[in-house]
Amino acid sequence: MSDAVEAVTAALSEAIKSNKLSSSRVERIKTLSLATLHDPAFASALLRVHLKAPASHKLTSFYIFDAVARQARDIVRKNGAGFDASGAQPPADDGTADGSGAQPQPGTAEALVAGAKTFLSVLDGVAEEVTESTFRDVQPDHREKVRKVIDIWMKANTFSHDLLDDITKKLNSVETKLDQARKSKEHHREHRHKATPENDLGRSSLGSPGMAALAGDGAATTPPTAPPAAVPANLLALLGAAAAGPSSASSAPASQPTPAAATAPPDVMSSISDLLAQAQAAAASSTSRYVRDRR
Repeated sequence: MSDAVEAVTAALSEAIKSNKLSSSRVERIKTLSLATLHDPAFASALLRVHLKAPASHKLTSFYIFDAVARQARDIVRKNGAGFDASGAQPPADDGTADGSGAQPQPGTAEALVAGAKTFLSVLDGVAEEVTESTFRDVQPDHREKVRKVIDIWMKANTFSHDLLDDITKKLNSVETKLDQARKSKEHHREHRHKATPENDLGRSSLGSPGMAALAGDGAATTPPTAPPAAVPANLLALLGAAAAGPSSASSAPASQPTPAAATAPPDVMSSISDLLAQAQAAAASSTSRYVRDRR
């Protein structure tokens, strides 16, 4: 790489790194490039530095690419008039020699024009890549800025219309894919958000999912009232026998003397007491087992 190419590449990298374009910086890069238009290494440096630039700096790099390309087209259109050709060098394989076989002399307008033509022919091969890279990386609301530069190229004939048509079609395709990917991502995010309504309900009603879980556990561990144990049938029979005495006495004929109030025999009362104790024990055991099972 020549010293001239290194100098303009350094200025280019500095401007892109700062991500702030000023007229003085752009003019410096354009002036330094006049001595490098004949060297394909300069076009390669433009592409390399642009692709290495962070996404947030791509638009700055693209504007510099545009400024240098349009200057080269102006040099060809004006045949070098009004431009400093002191550092211009003719391309090594320009093919613009006159009938005597002589090439343009260094430092002449002819050498500058020949170098500009060579530079533009090389840019034809990288313009699409630079433009597409910028279009992909900029924010969606900055894509229109890229399209405006293409419109300027079209009006100024900076590049051929066929090339610019191809670039426009490519950008349309890229934009469609980028928008589809963005919509798909948004749809996935909304679907994932709607898939957790229970968690949202727990946070809104109890403050947090953890509190909702604790409340649920407390309700689950509170044992319900155990169902009452059934009274044994034999106890019911004994109770009926104990009550039969008074009932039979009341149904006796009125002519007979009224006997003393009947009472259940001692052995019946003892059996009733035993059965009541057994029923109470069975009820307590049933309640304990029911609570344990619920836990």
